[in-house]
Amino acid sequence: MSGCRREVPSAADRLEDPTMAWTPRERVLAVFAGEVPDRTPIFDYLIHDALLARCHGAPIGIGDKEAVVRSCARFLDLCHPVGVPLAEGTTLLPDGTKRVSERWMSWDIPPAGRDPEDLLPRIEREIEENEAYEPDPAKVAAFRTEAAATNAWAGDMVYLHIGTILPLLPGTIEEGIYLYADHPELIVRWSKAACRAVLRWVDAVADPALSPVAINWNDIALKGALLYPLELFETLLFPPLRALCDLYHDRGMKVIFHSDGDVSQALDRLVACGVDGFNPLEISAGMQVEDFFARYGRRTALVGGMDAVGSLAFGTPASVAADARRLVASAGTHGRLIAGSSSGEIDDSMPLENVLAYFEAIRSAKPERI
Repeated sequence: MSGCRREVPSAADRLEDPTMAWTPRERVLAVFAGEVPDRTPIFDYLIHDALLARCHGAPIGIGDKEAVVRSCARFLDLCHPVGVPLAEGTTLLPDGTKRVSERWMSWDIPPAGRDPEDLLPRIEREIEENEAYEPDPAKVAAFRTEAAATNAWAGDMVYLHIGTILPLLPGTIEEGIYLYADHPELIVRWSKAACRAVLRWVDAVADPALSPVAINWNDIALKGALLYPLELFETLLFPPLRALCDLYHDRGMKVIFHSDGDVSQALDRLVACGVDGFNPLEISAGMQVEDFFARYGRRTALVGGMDAVGSLAFGTPASVAADARRLVASAGTHGRLIAGSSSGEIDDSMPLENVLAYFEAIRSAKPERI
């Protein structure tokens, strides 16, 4: 399998023999081991059309995953599960939900005026389905086949094949809060059953030979505050997250937890659950790189930290390069840094010259060694 040629030499081995070439996989796993690689690895969700077209030689067409992965491999050491260009438009689903698609994303708009109580029959049905869920062997085989093909396109870049969301509440945020207040036992049962199904799927497909790293997305914060009370996360999020981390660790894999917003109130608990990396550390929400490294840098990797708004979007190439070098320096001798945008993506809001300056600065900045 591409990128799985040998055990990762230690930083000490590298220092004894500086001619040893680092692969992206070795670089990434060195960071998670608390060792300092030859340079800081780079991770992102790369949906910057100008940059991708520059790599591909033309704008990337709808559904062309191979072109996106091969283009990402030109710049990244660790790759977010890629988005592929979508046909833009709106689709009406049978339950009245509108699915809106733009080039790089889609989202659902529930029917206007829906009563949260209308969701109760669906919730009961989903509990039964998820409590009985067992992964379909044919879908597991298809997953492995697609992962192998993606790895062939990715070359030495580490591609995250497994991305999960641990379901906390049904419906929209407002509907979920309403239902949790009025039907707490039912909603706790729904969440546990849904998370059990996620864990069953991961148990069937987690394989470090396909990728040694996975990611879990649960946006749990806004700018300045958590999205829900911490007590809700103690009931619905942290127990399944602990189980998810244990599962990955039993397979010899690392797991990144992603959340936008100001997550500072929950970071102690996330780290205690066993997450190996946190992404993206949203600077514009008040998160601080130096604070993260001071508190967590010896236990958990920062996967992110590059200011997406003040620097990548509105800076100059010179200021972006300076900010990127400061980010690398901020990791100190901890070594636990994989650089990435603090918005969780590199997109067209960022001038191409700024993005190129950022990548070049990260590649050329030398991490501090003990």
